[in-house]
Parts: sequence; structure tokens; C-alpha cells
Amino acid sequence: MNKIENRCFFSKTPLTETSQKYIMRNLKYNKKVDLTGDQIDETPYCEITSEIVRLHQSIQEDGVSECFYEINNQDLAILKHPIYKKEELPEWLYKENQVSKTIRVKENIDTEYIKKQLFDNKYGTFFNIYKDISSKEYAMVGVEFKPSPFFDDSETGFGRAETFQKAESQAILEALERYGIYNLENQSVKQQLNTVITDPVQKKELKKHLDKEFFAVEVEELINQKTALQPEQFFKFLVNDPEIMVNETSNGVALGSSYYEAAVYSLFEFIERDAFLTFWHKQVPLRQIDKESLNVKQKKIIDEFETENKQVYLFDMRFDIDIPTILSLVISKNEKPATYVSAAAHLNYDVAIEGALKEAIVAHNVYKNNPAVAEKVYGAKEEVVSLSDHFNYYSKPESITVYDFLFESNKLFSVAALFEKNSVRTDKEALEKVIKKMKRVNTIYCCDVKNELINHLGFIVTKVIIPEMQTMYFGYENKRINQQRIDQAVADSSYKNTARIQEGEYFDEPHPFP
Repeated sequence: MNKIENRCFFSKTPLTETSQKYIMRNLKYNKKVDLTGDQIDETPYCEITSEIVRLHQSIQEDGVSECFYEINNQDLAILKHPIYKKEELPEWLYKENQVSKTIRVKENIDTEYIKKQLFDNKYGTFFNIYKDISSKEYAMVGVEFKPSPFFDDSETGFGRAETFQKAESQAILEALERYGIYNLENQSVKQQLNTVITDPVQKKELKKHLDKEFFAVEVEELINQKTALQPEQFFKFLVNDPEIMVNETSNGVALGSSYYEAAVYSLFEFIERDAFLTFWHKQVPLRQIDKESLNVKQKKIIDEFETENKQVYLFDMRFDIDIPTILSLVISKNEKPATYVSAAAHLNYDVAIEGALKEAIVAHNVYKNNPAVAEKVYGAKEEVVSLSDHFNYYSKPESITVYDFLFESNKLFSVAALFEKNSVRTDKEALEKVIKKMKRVNTIYCCDVKNELINHLGFIVTKVIIPEMQTMYFGYENKRINQQRIDQAVADSSYKNTARIQEGEYFDEPHPFP
């Protein structure tokens, strides 16, 4: 029993240390109710409160004790709130597992169980779940959480699917993924950076920091399957170091039901964004996919979205890594934003196509109702600072001509002519297959982002760092161009000699990736 101001908090059964930790965390983060220090009142219940507690406990059914109660001493209202219950670590997390066609260990995850433990509109890890009705072709749901007491704003995980139930499940999983990257619990050690950084590309980028000490965490180098140390701030949004050495993004972060599944999805995201920035900074005219060759479901989604003045286009964005990588481009002449892009990569080309389509269509539907879109006037490209600036910079009708080079050829390519069927049986096999296709890459650092809450719910979050590839960045002045990589990606691909920007140079305009 704890008492603060006009409220009392109690549990029917003794709480585990883990449950107490998360209750205290959420009370403090979400409602500024601090029960961790001097504000705790350990005095016995008053007579009235004792009777309320006794009566309330007496009517509780067996099996519903995994909660805690809040008594308001003014109106005697009693509210029940969920408790995070620490389960045993699932045995499948670090084993090889059979996977579905989408390379998922569990295709339909029961997120109701997660929701019951983590969602509470006052004190939950997740405190708001809402439906966004802006999108017609896909249902969209958002799940909000407070990442940290040091972070003023909330964060949101989004889900997009055919039904709101599926969209909510996806949103819960994305929120967990993002929660992990804010709350990495790996053991860290202070190291001088020049003892940790061995890759030449990293050394060049971080040269002014090499003689300084930073926190480092142990990661796996996936190609050689050996452990290594890498700076903690590469894998965590809120860092303990006194200074930020690089503006790292969530590029290469993924959640999975196993280590292998999470790692392969981390690679898919990194590959997708490496390809996009190669396409953009080298201005490569990509092969356009014939929409008539798509499957029935994909064509239906496009038909419902397109109008006479609004079309969506798909392009083959593979370079030297032979994994289906798709660019989706929306061009709208009478609705804002005038242009919008998205991308996706996956061994299964149908998953990649649908992922890119879904992202572009849902986002366009959401942003067309946003009064701030296409309103800001940019006096210079240096004013592109935030993530939203990147797509907003290209949201006005005059930006449509930026993509004219993609339509210089009228030739269309069928899906069957472009892509082969890729099938794998297990998550480990999928990871090995993707790594094998990354022929020019010698180093892949993969961090198993430890987080007790996430791991004991049956998930793993991973983040990969690949020094030899082109990483995503946001903010024009934060650009991190790997010139050697983008030149080599084009030269070793079927797009050799087609780039509009010559070797050794890059298109020096803000990218439009959202």
C-alpha cells in the first residue's frame, strides 16, 4: 500500500520486483507521480480505506490478481490498472525456427495479451491507442508511449493493415520496437573510441572523437560471427555520453519473435534505405514496374487510390544486392503532398511491393488532410532540418518535375520478368541467405537490444550498423554521404552507366525520404 496526495495504490498480491519497477516507472513518466522516494507514505490504512480494501479484495475473482488498484480518497472511486507480469524467457528466442512466407516466426501474434499488460490510459507503458480514419485503402492505428522521463514528447508506433484489428497489432509491435531503442539495457563499458572503431569508413567519419572515451556495448559481427564492441549511442536514442558523436537514426532497427528474424528485418530496412539514397544521390533512372502484372490484391488497392490526377508508380530499386527492393512514388496534381515516396525490401517480392505501396498510400492519405503540409516556404536547402522537412520540401506541385528522369523511358517491366521466387524454411536460413547476397559487405554489426520487458514478452529488438553501406540521415547539414558506396552500388548493378551523376560526385539536394 502506498499513499500519495489524495490517492492510495495497492495490490491484492505481493508484487515482484520487476512489476514494481514498471509500475513506478509509468507512474513517474506518465503522471509525474513519484513513489520511488520521499513521497511514499508508509502509514497504515485509515479505517475507511482499510474497509474499502477489504471489501474490494473480497469480491475479486481468482485469476484476476495481476493488477493494482487506485483509490481516490475524495470520492472513494476504485480503479484497476494492469501489472506487467514477468514470464520466463521463451525458448524460441535464440533458436532456429520455421517461418512463414513473410519470414515471420509467428504470423499472427496475439497482441491482446501485450495490450492487457502494457496499456492503461493513466499509468500504462502504452497510454493511448487510437484509430486514424484518414486512410481509405488501409486501416491505420497509432499506439502512444512515453519513451523516457528525459523526453518531453510522446512517441507513436503505427500499424497499417486491411482491418483495424490487424493494424492495432502492428502498431503495438512497432511501439514495442521503438520503446526498445529508447530503453537499451545492455551492459556498457567506457572505452577510448580508437580501441573500438576499426573500420576505415567509421574512422574517417569519427576522426575528431577517436581520442575520447565513450560507452560501448558488445555486438555480434554477423559475417564472421564474432563479438565486438561498438559505441552504445549507435544503438540507443537517449545516450549516457557527454557528447553526441553522430546523428544516428532508427535505420536498421527491427523487432522479431527470434534473434534471427529481428536481424533479417534489420537488414531489409538497411538495404532499402541504402538503395534509396543511392538512387537519389546518383539520380538513377529505375525500371518501372507494370502495374498490370501485380497480383489482384495489389491492383485493387491501387485502383481504389488512383484518380485522374493522382497516380502511384512502382520501380525496381535493386542495385548490387539482389534482393527485391521497391520504390513507390505518388504523384498528385490536385492534392497535397504533390509527391511522396516510400521503399521496402524483402526476399519475397510480393511483401516488398505491398510494403512500399502501403507506406506511400497511407501516408499520402494522412498528409493530404494536414494543413501544415505544403505550407512552409523554404528559402534554402539548409532549412531542411527535421524528418518532416524532407518530404515537405517536395510537397508542392513544382516538385513533380524532380522525378521527370524516371519517366524518360516508357518501357514497363512485369514482376515475373524482374524477380525470382525466393523461399526459405527457417529464420536462420533467411538471415544467411540475405548476408550471402551482400557480396561487397565485409562487416555487419548487429546489436541485440536487451530490454527485460520486451524480451520476456517474447520478442527481440535488433539494430544493425553497416559501415560500408550508405546509412539514412535526416537534416541536410547532417548528410553522411558514403561516396565510395553509392558509386560502387551503381557500378556493380544492372544500372551501370545509367546514373545522371558521374562517379565521384553526388546530387547535392535534400533527399525526399520521410
